[in-house]
Amino acid sequence: MSVSHGKMASNHRLGELGRKIIPAAAVVGVAGIGAGAAMGWFDVGGVKEHFFRSYVMAFMVAVSICLGALFFVILQHCVKAGWSAVVRRLAEGLASNLIWLWIAFIPVFVGM
Repeated sequence: MSVSHGKMASNHRLGELGRKIIPAAAVVGVAGIGAGAAMGWFDVGGVKEHFFRSYVMAFMVAVSICLGALFFVILQHCVKAGWSAVVRRLAEGLASNLIWLWIAFIPVFVGM
């Protein structure tokens, strides 16, 4: 059973609401990154040390979730489990974020 490409493409569009939300979310995200960088850069009352400790903790949580998902995917492939196809796709999606976590490691490297 095949699905036409046009029908699949329409399922992945957010529509008019998505066109409004995505730029606003990008502005909020960039402002948050800028505010976090400013707090980390200027040491006012020991804020810099607290910022880097909190950032390393959050970074390690994100890395551990992605590595746990990668372990699950590897385990399912090693035992050739057929039952986990749907759940494995979710874990593969989580593990694919490891590609981008090197960008999040830059403040950790700078803070050392």
